[in-house]
Amino acid sequence: MKKKGFLLLRKLLVGIITTITVTALFAGLSPSAFSLGEFTSDFKNWFPYFFLGIFLYGVWASILSDSLARSMAYTTKKPEWILSFIIHFLAGTVLGAASLISAIVFFIIDRVVQRRWHAKFAK
Repeated sequence: MKKKGFLLLRKLLVGIITTITVTALFAGLSPSAFSLGEFTSDFKNWFPYFFLGIFLYGVWASILSDSLARSMAYTTKKPEWILSFIIHFLAGTVLGAASLISAIVFFIIDRVVQRRWHAKFAK
């Protein structure tokens, strides 16, 4: 598989993990989540919104962020991951606090997956 195919596949995987993680985080922090039933109900209510936001906006913003950071790192001599984090952060602020938290979680999960992905497939 080509490098771009790996990138898209990785971002989609990270999108799935981020959607589940952020939905669980928000459902768990909900004032009504005092029991497993209420948590499950909140999770089901929040999931479609996070899924749509992360897959329609977040995945593509992350691909663009990494591409911009790569080109900026070459010209500015700054670490690529710092530039990528800044762009993820700025993209996350566009839609509010939930979006910002999602963007930061997406960035962290993406870096972890990227290291493991690179170690497995770079050989």
